[in-house]
Amino acid sequence: LAPRSRRPLSSPGQLDPVLEDLIVALAKERPRYGPDKIRALLARELAGTGTRVPAKSTVQQVLARRGVAREPRPRPPARDSWQFFRRAHPNELWQIDATAHLLANGQLFWVIDVLDDHSRYLVAARVAATATAELAWRTVAGAVAEHGMPAGLLSDNGLIFTGRSLGREVTFERQARAAGIKLAHGRAYHPQTQGKIERQHRTQNDWITDHRPASLAAAQDELDAYRHDYNHLRPHQALGQETPASAYVSGTPVILPLTDLEPADTFPPGCLM
Repeated sequence: LAPRSRRPLSSPGQLDPVLEDLIVALAKERPRYGPDKIRALLARELAGTGTRVPAKSTVQQVLARRGVAREPRPRPPARDSWQFFRRAHPNELWQIDATAHLLANGQLFWVIDVLDDHSRYLVAARVAATATAELAWRTVAGAVAEHGMPAGLLSDNGLIFTGRSLGREVTFERQARAAGIKLAHGRAYHPQTQGKIERQHRTQNDWITDHRPASLAAAQDELDAYRHDYNHLRPHQALGQETPASAYVSGTPVILPLTDLEPADTFPPGCLM
């Protein structure tokens, strides 16, 4: 007598090997994606075929079994005091911020990016050696020329965006006010107010790490490619794994002036010029 195998003669619930290979191929193509996003990409591939999309747990099991599972990032603990908001329509509010990266030679460069609050669509990302008020306004003006006017702009308290900490108005504020754009600023030391664009920075950091540019021109090319990927290809958890482009509707393009519309800050009496 010998023990027989307990393996069933058929396994109707077993995943098709072709489908499993497709899951692995998507994971290797996007090594930073977890099972949620891999499943969203898989759903796009299977759209219209009549094939049932496997559950997230099945995708995770395949990735683990085939040795391509990504280690999950630790998440910060949720706070009951945090208040989440989302504007009802595109272009009601844009978030603007500056973030720094490194070129391949270690040189620092800056990116001013602008994100639509409703859809998380990245309407602009402009590269420069330093972050200035002029760069910030040119970035906004370029986004308006492409996507139309926002009703409001939300930023932190950086001096390129606001001079309220110094008790005066800076060039960026004058330009926005002249254009009819309402400005709002987050509380000091509270980046959660700009949480959407801060979260986008993490994805942007990953992209620059994976595609380290050698020059400012190459950095702008990479940011253009990143913006297309972020808006049109990357599934977004906050949007039910849809893309920002699926939730964003552009307005009417407007050409804004790039020069200061009011006199610059006056010099105090008696100062030397």
